[in-house]
Amino acid sequence: MAENAVIAHQIPGRIRFRLLERRGDGAYFSELATKLGHIDAIDRVKPNPTTGSVVLEYSGSLNALIEQMQLQEVYMNIQRNPPQSSPALAPRPANNSFRLVSGRDINPLFMAASLLGIIGVVQTLRGKILVPSLSAFWYALEGFRQSKKMR
Repeated sequence: MAENAVIAHQIPGRIRFRLLERRGDGAYFSELATKLGHIDAIDRVKPNPTTGSVVLEYSGSLNALIEQMQLQEVYMNIQRNPPQSSPALAPRPANNSFRLVSGRDINPLFMAASLLGIIGVVQTLRGKILVPSLSAFWYALEGFRQSKKMR
C-alpha cells in the first residue's frame, strides 16, 4: 500500500518527506530507512519517527530518485504542495495576557512600579536604606509617572 507523503522542504540534492499517518511508528521508519539505504542515488537517509519525516540527501534528479524508490518497492503518493490549513487559534495581541488573568485591563508599568515600591519597603525594613531602597523608590516613582502619562 502506498503511503501519503508530502514534500515539506526541497533543495537540490536534499528533500524532506512528511508521512503524517506514520508519525510515531519507529518500526516503519526503521524499515523505510533500510529500503532507502539500498538506493544508489541516495547518499544519506535521516528518518525521524517523532515528527513523521524522512530527510534524503541524494544525487541526480528528483524524478529519477522517485523511479528508483518504486523499483526498491518504496511506494509513496507524493504531494508536491502541502495542504493549506488555517491556524488552530487566532493570534491575539500580547497585552491581552494580563486581561486574561485578571478579567480587566492592567497597566504593566503600574504593576512594575508597585513591585519596585514593595522592594523599597522591604529593603528599608532590612536596614539597607541608602542605595537599594532609594533606588527602588526612585524607579517606582518614575514608573508611576510614566503609567499616568500612558492613560
